[in-house]
Amino acid sequence: MILLIFIVLTKEQLKKKKFLTALRELIYHNEKYLTGWHQVK
Repeated sequence: MILLIFIVLTKEQLKKKKFLTALRELIYHNEKYLTGWHQVK
């Protein structure tokens, strides 16, 4: 499922490159935040 979404986003990359970059950064920062939060807990 996630892989399918990634493939679709890659296909749309030329159309919405800025949006996808922002989305990827948002996901990355959320994962980093959650990882740090779990480490604190």
